[in-house]
Amino acid sequence: SGLPSGVNIDSSTGQISGTISAVTPGQSVSVTVTDAAAAASSANFTLTAQVATPVVPDQRLDTLLRVGKAYSTQLASRGVDPDLLTWSADAPPPGLDLSPSGLLSGTPTAAGTFTFTAVAASPGASGSGLITVVVKPDREPLSITTNALPRARVRSAYDAGLARIGGVPRFTW
Repeated sequence: SGLPSGVNIDSSTGQISGTISAVTPGQSVSVTVTDAAAAASSANFTLTAQVATPVVPDQRLDTLLRVGKAYSTQLASRGVDPDLLTWSADAPPPGLDLSPSGLLSGTPTAAGTFTFTAVAASPGASGSGLITVVVKPDREPLSITTNALPRARVRSAYDAGLARIGGVPRFTW
């Protein structure tokens, strides 16, 4: 007796299960078990149910994000069934939006590192985390990546390759 609404005990196994729909600060529960010989044993318990708090870990998103390229990812959380959460954000990067289901998506319009707060709310509780998004330019700027030339020897053949990154193809050295 005394189980909160939505929770029952299986009379053949003693398993208490169900979904508690309200906070119970310390509800008294009395349980009795009886065997085939009519011997009985009783125990009293206190059942406390708290609102589960969603946890939004700090996250760094730094792959596949380029200006002008569509992007989509589901933000991570734990502690509460994702279907019970409603998400919001204070200021996602330009061109990206956070949907109420926690999907960060859109087409970035500016390069840079952007940090915003994402909030996941469930009935009665919420959690937040910092989301850092690194958006790269639509293409890498042209840059020579060779740091130094190898030493040369007088009267010996010399060969040294140079490397570059970024830019628009058809390069002239």
